[in-house]
Amino acid sequence: SLQRRCREALYRRGEFPPLVVAFNSTEGNTVEAYGSIKDMTLIAEYAGDVDYIRSREEDDCESRMTLLSSADPSKSLVAFISGINNHTT
Repeated sequence: SLQRRCREALYRRGEFPPLVVAFNSTEGNTVEAYGSIKDMTLIAEYAGDVDYIRSREEDDCESRMTLLSSADPSKSLVAFISGINNHTT
């Protein structure tokens, strides 16, 4: 599918780590590696508020995250892979 090809292209370019959300009957939703992850790659969990970027245009925070969701609502998980790039000048 186009969505899968796009996701794999992002992984190859290193824009996102190769992670997938998988359901485990014991633990519930989990995150698993879809492929190799380079040494020294930081993977972290985030829990917090979700809002639309248009509601945060005036914020001085430069941290932005990308929502990962499933086309099947029963498998959707609010999860973020952070593209945080905070620079101070």
